[in-house]
Amino acid sequence: MSHPTNDPVAPELFATVFQSLDIPIIIVDYDTRRVVAVNRAFTSESGYTAEQLIGRETKELSLFPSEEARDQLYATLAEQKQLTTTVMAQALDGSVTELTLCLSLAEVGGRRYMVIYTKFMNTLLDETHRVEQRLQDVLAVVPGVIYQYRYDAAGKGRFTYLSSKTETLWGITAKDIVMHEGRFWEHVPYEHRLAARDSFAAAAANHSPWEWKFPLRHVRTGEEHWFYCIAFPKMLPDGGTLWTGFVSDITQLHRLQEAQQAAQTLLQEERLQKNKLESLGTLAGGIAHDVNNLLAVLTGNLGLIKRDTSLGEESQRRLESIERATERAKLLAKQLLTFAKGGDPVLESVSPEVFVVEPMQYILEGRGVDVTFHLATPLWRVRADVGQLSQVFQNLATNAADAMPEGGQVRVHLQNRTLGQQEVAGLAAGDYVHISVTDTGSGIAPEHLSRVFDPYFTTKAEGYGLGLAIVYSVISKHGGHIAVTSTLGVGTRFDVYLPARKTMEVTLESAALTGDEADRIANRRLLVMDDDELVRELLGTALETFGYGVVACRAGEEAIERYRAALASGSPFMGVILDLHVNRGLGGRETLEQLRQLDPQVTAIVCSGYHDDSIMANYRIHGFAAKLPKPFDIDTLGSVLDRLFPSPRKP
Repeated sequence: MSHPTNDPVAPELFATVFQSLDIPIIIVDYDTRRVVAVNRAFTSESGYTAEQLIGRETKELSLFPSEEARDQLYATLAEQKQLTTTVMAQALDGSVTELTLCLSLAEVGGRRYMVIYTKFMNTLLDETHRVEQRLQDVLAVVPGVIYQYRYDAAGKGRFTYLSSKTETLWGITAKDIVMHEGRFWEHVPYEHRLAARDSFAAAAANHSPWEWKFPLRHVRTGEEHWFYCIAFPKMLPDGGTLWTGFVSDITQLHRLQEAQQAAQTLLQEERLQKNKLESLGTLAGGIAHDVNNLLAVLTGNLGLIKRDTSLGEESQRRLESIERATERAKLLAKQLLTFAKGGDPVLESVSPEVFVVEPMQYILEGRGVDVTFHLATPLWRVRADVGQLSQVFQNLATNAADAMPEGGQVRVHLQNRTLGQQEVAGLAAGDYVHISVTDTGSGIAPEHLSRVFDPYFTTKAEGYGLGLAIVYSVISKHGGHIAVTSTLGVGTRFDVYLPARKTMEVTLESAALTGDEADRIANRRLLVMDDDELVRELLGTALETFGYGVVACRAGEEAIERYRAALASGSPFMGVILDLHVNRGLGGRETLEQLRQLDPQVTAIVCSGYHDDSIMANYRIHGFAAKLPKPFDIDTLGSVLDRLFPSPRKP
């Protein structure tokens, strides 16, 4: 009968058993942290050969968020002898996988060894490979980065998964981000990092989804892209949180939103500019109206004095000097009123070259500037006030000439344009004539560019700063748009858009009184209504000089009563001159409405210092036979009277 013995087992037997086990095992020297042995199951599952593994440090195979985390793992194992942990393991193909490992500490021959294995690893890996393959097929067509980020209960976090699109979108491999998370953040601008921190803290506190938009410059190409990130939290049993998120490239959408925002900002600036001009125009119009009343008196009396043949040569010379100064004052008042609130253009269908070519050519060639015009054939017609738009392009020509005192070139292009929605900020989609004026002058400083259309802003030593304000106002009143671009030392370009009509339009205006109708008026008396005593006195003197009888009053109520009394007496007035705007009483429009009830054939002249008032611009529509803008000279008054009342008058 045999007895058991205590003879030691041969090392070869342990080696054979070690290699025959189906459980993947790797043995690591605890002190050197290098692999000393692996079995065939491990090499089979991992894809590494024994030669590729033995002698390597564990940090080359497992990925920890930091050296401190790895050291903590070794210290815990030394204390507990056994533990289970999760690590990020790098496969032979470079992919990164999260694995749960069992670790045991064994001491043999005075040395410590760490035995690492995963229970049922074959089954787990087989299933993992199948799932991962399906996942990879899906991720291959997903145009973004899918990730998982784990926060432990202490608030420390690390990526546990990143899809391979990181390299395409950011130029950083998933492995690099897992091992060195800072390599991702260093390419995100600092202010966006702060925004991410603050917004994530709020989402984590509420356990709500986290959203974040951020720019990142591609590591290799340097091109900036914008990304949108959304992540959803899942609470873990250990008190931590697992965030699963998706990052997509929204660069095109971001650029579109920026363009829309820029267009909205520009539109808002256009509205502010328009409101500012309207407010200043109201003020300027009121001032100019009062100035025109005074100038009307001054101009009219000058005209009457000049008719005095007894004046000496010196007196005549001084009167001419006063007259020149008065003309300058009239020009300034006219400029103020051009962009005053309520000014409407008198529109007619015209071809744009009528108010572009000749006015600009006259100015530029007279200043020694070479100008070329390029016109589309045929060129669409526009509804325009030729006088106002001629002034616009005269001003643009003057500006160009002033920028080129030594001469230069101006190129003017007129072309038909059909604009889409928001193609030009502030303009609706439709047909336009686009007029561009480009000079080779000194250019406009960037800090001045945004103010060139502001009233009273000028960089010239002389000037009122009203030229471009008038340009802007007139173009706006025509339903158009003007923009400016400029480069110092290169030149300036103005782009004007005016609503176009593809078809011809014919407009008819009502005629004034005919000669036969005027001849039927027997009594040559005129009724004058004006709230300014000096203007009433001037008109009275001038009309008497022309052979008319005059009755003057201050406001509409009195004018109506006097007109009614004249009709009742059988000696009606030949016509009336009505001030459009009066203080404390009926103005010209309201007065005429009541006069026409008394006499549908009443002949009325509208008189006002508001040249661009809609009634002055369209006086015939409102029932007036003629208009008399203040200030007026005696000859202009005489011409109006001759047209309406062509009977002989005193010389």
